[in-house]
Amino acid sequence: MSSAAITTVIKMMESLPVEVQDRIAEHLREYIDDLQDEIRWNESF
Repeated sequence: MSSAAITTVIKMMESLPVEVQDRIAEHLREYIDDLQDEIRWNESF
């Protein structure tokens, strides 16, 4: 189940060329990985 915010971002991305969508997806993957690392770090203390 997606939140309204995620749905909005997806709609925004879908209006962009595929190459730009791919760049955004890569940035999001990196950002999410960093957030997950930070969460794991905080949970370990």
